[in-house]
Amino acid sequence: MLTVASPYPLESLTGNSVSAHRIVARLNALNVAARPVFGAVPAESCGLIAINGWRLSDAIHDFRKACPTKPVIVVLAGSDLYRSKSALDSQKTLRAMSEATVLVVAQSEALATVPEEFRGKCRVIPKSVELPQSPAPPSDPSVFKAIVVSNLRPEKEPLLAARAALALPSDSRIRIDHYGMELDQELTAQAHAATLMQHSRYRWLSSVPHDDIMDAISSADLLINTSIFEGGANAVCEAVALRTPVLATRIPGNVGILGSDYPGLYPAGDAKSLTTLLNRCEQSGEFFDSLKTRCVELAPLFSPEYESRLWVDLVNELIKNQ
Repeated sequence: MLTVASPYPLESLTGNSVSAHRIVARLNALNVAARPVFGAVPAESCGLIAINGWRLSDAIHDFRKACPTKPVIVVLAGSDLYRSKSALDSQKTLRAMSEATVLVVAQSEALATVPEEFRGKCRVIPKSVELPQSPAPPSDPSVFKAIVVSNLRPEKEPLLAARAALALPSDSRIRIDHYGMELDQELTAQAHAATLMQHSRYRWLSSVPHDDIMDAISSADLLINTSIFEGGANAVCEAVALRTPVLATRIPGNVGILGSDYPGLYPAGDAKSLTTLLNRCEQSGEFFDSLKTRCVELAPLFSPEYESRLWVDLVNELIKNQ
C-alpha cells in the first residue's frame, strides 16, 4: 500500500492535507491502494508520496534510508517553490528534491523554479476537483457575492480583499465572505476588526467544512485569490471546475493554472488594482462574461478522471522500474 503523507493533521483544512486526501481518492478510484498519514511513515509502505518536501524533509530522508529501493514521490508545495527560507530550511528542501524519485508540480509555471539539476525528475499533474452531488443553494440576486478562501497566513495576504472593498462605491452590490483557518494571531485580530468595521461589505467567517466551502464557491458570483505565492491554490482549481469566475494575483502558481493572458489577474499586494477589477466585474457584463468563458474552457483540466489516470500511470511506472 502507498502512503500519502501530509505535514499537518489529516482533519485540518490546510492545502497540504486537502491534497493528501484528494490524491488518495484519485489512486483508490483506479484500484491503487493508498492511505493518508500524518506523522511517521510506515516502513512497510510500498512507496511514499510526500506533500511538501520542505516540511516533510526528515520523513522523506528516514523513509529513503529505511527503504532505499522504494519509490519516493515529492509533491512540491508553494513553500518549496516560492517561500524565502533560511539556509537550513533551503538545504532541507534541496535534500528532499535530491532524495525524491519523482517531483510533482501542480502547474507548468512551477518548473522554472525547480533547480535545473532536478527538473528532469518533474511531472506536471494538475489538481482535480470532485464536484458536489447536489446543486448549491441559489445566491441572492440583489447581491454580487465574492468569496475569499484563504487561511490567515502572511503569504496569503488574506486581508487584501477587505482593503480593496473599502474603496468600492457606496452603491456597489458587492459583498465579500472570507473563509479559512485562524493561523496567525495578528491577522485574526485584523480580520475580526475588518468585519466589525465593514460588516455589510466584508465578513470574516472563519473555517467551515470543505463541503460548505464548495457550496459557497458554487453559489458565489466570484472567487478572489490574494496570495503572494502559491504552488497551485486548491480554491482556484475548485472555482474553475465549478465555472465560478476568478480574480487572482499574477504569481506563477496562478498563471500556471489560469494562463498568462487570463483577464482577471492583478499584481500581488495591489488593493487598488483589485478594487478596479471588482468594479469591472460588477459593472461590465462583457468583462465578467470573458472570465466565465475562460473558466469554462479550463474546467476539463481539473476532472478527477484525468488526475487519476496521471497518478496511476506514474505509480505503475515507478513500481515496474523498481
